[in-house]
Amino acid sequence: MLRLLINRAKSHFNTAVEHAGEGHLLEALGELDTALELNSALAEAHVLRGTILARLNRAAEAEDAWRAALQLNPQSLRAHRNLAASDQLPKNIQAINRSYVIAGIAVLLAAIVSGSLLYATRDAGGITTIIPKESRSAAARDIATVSGAWSALNQRRLAEAEKLGNTIRSDEERIRFHDALESEILDRLFAAERHERADEDREARQLLESIAPLTLTTKLKARYTAVHEKLETKLANTTRELVASAFARASKAIDAGDTAAFGNAVKEIQRFDDPKGDNARQLSELESRMASRRSQILTSKLTTAIAEERWRDAIAAERTLRAADIAIDATQQEELEYARKQLALQSYYALMEMADKIDAGNLSEAEARQVLDLAEETKAGLPPRVRPRAEQNIAEFVASATKRLQSTQ
Repeated sequence: MLRLLINRAKSHFNTAVEHAGEGHLLEALGELDTALELNSALAEAHVLRGTILARLNRAAEAEDAWRAALQLNPQSLRAHRNLAASDQLPKNIQAINRSYVIAGIAVLLAAIVSGSLLYATRDAGGITTIIPKESRSAAARDIATVSGAWSALNQRRLAEAEKLGNTIRSDEERIRFHDALESEILDRLFAAERHERADEDREARQLLESIAPLTLTTKLKARYTAVHEKLETKLANTTRELVASAFARASKAIDAGDTAAFGNAVKEIQRFDDPKGDNARQLSELESRMASRRSQILTSKLTTAIAEERWRDAIAAERTLRAADIAIDATQQEELEYARKQLALQSYYALMEMADKIDAGNLSEAEARQVLDLAEETKAGLPPRVRPRAEQNIAEFVASATKRLQSTQ
């Protein structure tokens, strides 16, 4: 029956933590009151209750809650810290926490001020011991180490706190300190679990990263591993979904012949780790499909342009095919020769229509450039029957257009 009450109390405490994390302070306070009715010895419930009461501007009640926590657990770092922050740290430190470090620091300061050649400290039972002068430096160094370790822990610099804590000489103080450090680690693990359950994976990962360099007990390590594996599984699932989506877009781009969209999808796929080479193999297949599809589309453009007697488009399609290193068959070669001749005649006739304007020197800059483009196209293959006379006319047109452009420069 007792274990059932304790478990129910812990359940209400966990619910209170969730409410508090969501900002529902009154709901959290109600859950804590229920938890403490079931198990009044739940020190962490008193600590959290004090924190919530402080946020509700009920300072006196908050301090009572923190003192209650310290009576149950004199080493509660959070309760000490909260009381200190409220400037209400109890006068009788020994009654709350017979801390070697606090008493030692007080006595050390007294010795320095008085200029004493002896050094005083106090053990866990409250008994004062006089340390000879030659031991003073070593004791002072240990007190400085303890002070630095607690300071680092208070400021959440856990790696530094652990390193300093491992060098504390007093077995009792070292155990006390590592208990407080373990409590802080447990708090972070609990917060990481809550973030993971809420799909706040980035926050959970940040908390785990702050814990990763530390030496964890078997219990803490198991809890850390459980959260870490859940996050890694989520990341792997998300990665698979993103990769699958990118492959789907690439395949769709192939069907549409959209090389730009295909390229973007490929770049996205390449950003993901591919230790087994599965993505690379699929990409190779897709790139082959894209090359075949592009060849099909470009060849179709050439065929359509010739069929519709769009000679200029046909020649442009030929240039694109050659730039893409796509083979042009014999039939298409014959059709392109015919297209070039027709384009040359078409361009020549267009020049002849502009002849009067060219001869009069009334060309605009844009028209002069057009004359040069048309003249270039006539070189593609004027038929022999018009070539002699045409070449002379074209040379005159080019000279006139060139002169016009030079005049603007």
